[in-house]
Amino acid sequence: MKNYPKYLTFSDRNRTPSVLKQTFPLPVPNSDKRYFPKNNLLYTNLNSIESERKFEIAQFYTFLKDTIEVEHFLVIPAIASLNRLNFYIPNKAKEDLYKIATDEGFHAEQSLAYLNSLVEQFQIKLEDDKLPPKFVQKLEWQKHNQIYEPIKELLPIIFGIVTETRISIELGQFAKNVELENSVREICLSHSIDEVIHSSQFQALGEWLWEQTDDKLKQIVSASFMDAIIYRNMPDLDALIQCLSFATNLSIEDAQILVLRNYNEELVIAEMLEVSNPTLKYLLKNKMVFQAQIDDRIKIEKDFLKNSLFNA
Repeated sequence: MKNYPKYLTFSDRNRTPSVLKQTFPLPVPNSDKRYFPKNNLLYTNLNSIESERKFEIAQFYTFLKDTIEVEHFLVIPAIASLNRLNFYIPNKAKEDLYKIATDEGFHAEQSLAYLNSLVEQFQIKLEDDKLPPKFVQKLEWQKHNQIYEPIKELLPIIFGIVTETRISIELGQFAKNVELENSVREICLSHSIDEVIHSSQFQALGEWLWEQTDDKLKQIVSASFMDAIIYRNMPDLDALIQCLSFATNLSIEDAQILVLRNYNEELVIAEMLEVSNPTLKYLLKNKMVFQAQIDDRIKIEKDFLKNSLFNA
């Protein structure tokens, strides 16, 4: 590849990065709108308007916590790693990528302000609240267990591509959902506008680095993308259990029984594939993974879930 792939910038879209606007949407007391899309699988287990409300608020709380973790522990480290890569990246592309770190720091700050206001208004308290999200733990495990040095330096970039291609679509869906509380839509909209730019730039970086790798490294990168997609995008049932326990005052054990009774391996995989779809389309288009490879991995994950989690 002679020329660096084209990518979007804020000037291309005639947009201003949200960090320059410094807006901090906050939850509105006594709003009658939802804080999170309705979970139809668990809705019948919420026996009052109050428990339904608490469940939605707890889910958005965990969504914001995940957002902060994504920015601080996945995306910003990916940008910070650029200067250490043993790959040539044109100066202009690298400078534009560096701007992402500034944007993402603000997104974490914006999310924290909203999260703190939710805690203050609704006294949210979840079990194991100080632990990193499951997906961050799994990605850290992936990085720790990789012994091949050439791929180790690329893993932060792989994590960045996987999460940015997902979040840009996910935030946009939240922003368009008229059932959600206006401040939820507002914070997701400002974030999603930035993420469209970020996703474009990460995708261009991925294409550029892919063309510079040899065949051996390509095979490992491809497998690493599949691992990262599974780890990042598998629904966090543990977090769902904690949210249900908070909303209903059930014990964690009883909440777990209800969640596992309403979910199965087919539903979990379907949710994972839905949020993974933008990433998989990008990877397939650039021949970084192949459909047979995806199908084989999905079968493995489905069998694992069936035999380990849903084998009661």
